[in-house]
Amino acid sequence: MRVLQEKDTVILDAAPIFNGYTVDTSHAFNFGKSAAFDRIDRELPVLRDLISRWVNDGKMFQQVEF
Repeated sequence: MRVLQEKDTVILDAAPIFNGYTVDTSHAFNFGKSAAFDRIDRELPVLRDLISRWVNDGKMFQQVEF
């Protein structure tokens, strides 16, 4: 175990089972201020939207291109 330092990024990742389905979920946050983390965090909604569209279109992981 170590103590968080200023600008450390923390990712909490879990895969609970909900109604018989595995749900992969995660949350990231930064301990203190970080311009790089803030920039990436602003871009996440765009990626989430893309992933939702791919899933709704029935794409498999192998078909996803960035």
